[in-house]
Amino acid sequence: DELPTSQYLNEVSKKLREKGISLACLDIESDCYVLITVPSSDIDEIKKLAQEVGYRIQDSF
Repeated sequence: DELPTSQYLNEVSKKLREKGISLACLDIESDCYVLITVPSSDIDEIKKLAQEVGYRIQDSF
């Protein structure tokens, strides 16, 4: 509860990565940021697909 959001997300991301899951943020060019979890083995393909339709996915915080 006392960590800044970015630091908290880094910690969550590390724990998920140990389980083969990537925590990512879908940038929809809005004031909100959509967090998603996807299999780590699929993250590069998902980032590529998002870029093809004009969005960006960031998987490092």
